[in-house]
Amino acid sequence: MILLVEDDDEARMALRRALEWHGHEVLPTRTATEAERVFDERGASIQLLVADVVLPDRSGVDLAGRLAQRRAGLRVLFLSGYDRRELSLDVEGIGPSAFVEKPVTIRRLGDEVRRLLDTPAVTPPRGEGEGSRPRPEEQPYPARKETGWP
Repeated sequence: MILLVEDDDEARMALRRALEWHGHEVLPTRTATEAERVFDERGASIQLLVADVVLPDRSGVDLAGRLAQRRAGLRVLFLSGYDRRELSLDVEGIGPSAFVEKPVTIRRLGDEVRRLLDTPAVTPPRGEGEGSRPRPEEQPYPARKETGWP
């Protein structure tokens, strides 16, 4: 399930339809405050936060940080009509995240969402022994045979 936070009504409707076209269930919200309320009610089923960076009541980055404190490793896709270089995106401690500049195509949106959902929420510990590496069925893409070159 995807929690969508977009204050522009037309953009929210278009993003919702695009995400649903890709087969996702979407919980659309208009503000960070509303998104927090929905997260408190449905947080266990939310796999991804898709948030506009600029919201009327709080930034999408601040919202992501607050939700990540409630659930470590929350995946986040940030959207903005501003160029990323114009924004201050401090995503330290948020978990797997990506940024997409609006307008975004349905295909690009779907690709970014799929990539984030396929990313492990928490990086497995490095080291020796059982459980130190993800099992093949937990990896986002089929494991490559080690060939000695990148």
